[in-house]
Amino acid sequence: MNLDPRTVVFFNAMGALLMSIALFGVSRAYSRQMNGMHRWAWATLAQAVGWILLGMRGVIPDLASVVLAQTLLVISLTMYHHALREFTERPAPLA
Repeated sequence: MNLDPRTVVFFNAMGALLMSIALFGVSRAYSRQMNGMHRWAWATLAQAVGWILLGMRGVIPDLASVVLAQTLLVISLTMYHHALREFTERPAPLA
């Protein structure tokens, strides 16, 4: 079975988008009990937008589809790191 790269990008984008919507809903109800959940939801949303922009390669200019998409994916990884720091209640390293 061969998968088209756009199909993989589509499933990644939709999975991240649905996960983000679910996390925003849950974070509204349980924000007091779990630190970092709201930040994790924003990171997942940034990841979803990055996948959507990456999937539009050839439709929109390469600057937006490649550079901006990769930037959003890296930003989402940084946001995931900060959310994990909040989950584990560890201080940020200074160096």
